[in-house]
Amino acid sequence: AADLRATPDLLVADVGIKDYGEKENQDLADRYTISKDDFPSVKLFLNGDLEKPIAFDGKDFNADRIKTFVKTKAGIKILLDSCLEEFDALAAKFAEEKVTKDKQKKVFESAKKKSDALTKESDKKSAAIYVKIMEKALERGVVFYESEKQRVQNLLTGKLSDAKKKELQGRLNIIESFIIAGAAKDEL
Repeated sequence: AADLRATPDLLVADVGIKDYGEKENQDLADRYTISKDDFPSVKLFLNGDLEKPIAFDGKDFNADRIKTFVKTKAGIKILLDSCLEEFDALAAKFAEEKVTKDKQKKVFESAKKKSDALTKESDKKSAAIYVKIMEKALERGVVFYESEKQRVQNLLTGKLSDAKKKELQGRLNIIESFIIAGAAKDEL
């Protein structure tokens, strides 16, 4: 919620439900068929529709996964950890459904130039990931996004230092920028 507080057109609320004593907010749990076993539960309400919320069905309950869920389902621009706004825009152009190989190459070259111009070290690292993903996607096609996503998710299940987990989660967030861009027209 703190990360998204400045996102226009998005309201984040935490509703506690007590299953003892006065059972505060139990009426909401009943209305949206949320049982104690479902906690924590995330529901996304679009355009004021209170009758048909979209449920977050992720097993890996973390901030980045929830942000990706909201970004994908609501079509709201949310900058995930390690993502760069300008490079997310390039990822969207690169991953458009009917983009030609020539246009992808131009976007790739533009990303390389913009990456070289960066001065902040963390931004350089993130930009290098965008560029590498574009390079591999040019070689292997769009199937690379899903295979790389799966590879990184598998790595995240292993024993890793907190720093390495954060680095891999950042890479996963950047990969999601390409996947969401490619799927956006189908889902929204």
